[in-house]
Amino acid sequence: MSNENHIKIVKGNGEVILISDNFRKVTVKGSVKRIRHKESMVLRMLIESYPNQVSRKGLSDSIWGTTYVFDETINQTVKNLRIALEDKTKEIISTIPRFGYCLGAKPYHNREVKKISHARLKMEIRNLRAV
Repeated sequence: MSNENHIKIVKGNGEVILISDNFRKVTVKGSVKRIRHKESMVLRMLIESYPNQVSRKGLSDSIWGTTYVFDETINQTVKNLRIALEDKTKEIISTIPRFGYCLGAKPYHNREVKKISHARLKMEIRNLRAV
């Protein structure tokens, strides 16, 4: 996966998960995995909504539209996504009982990572000049 356009999620143990800019590939522990279209749409919604919660109705309306969706369909889609992300502890995708889901770890877009790195570099240069 190109390092130019991706989203990075860092788990509590320091493990980094990379998500492609089209949300169709995830890299976990160096292994690239393709995810299905509906799974990628759920992931995109959770990332774009971070840190807010996403209701099951919101997922259903946005992703499946006017098609009737059983709760089990949403459950299975989230389960498949968790398997792809190796999220056994539900740290990345948290379930909000009787409501929906939320992303449990902050997503960093590549441009944000670059801004942080650039800001740190400027600060370090300032500190060196002060000495």
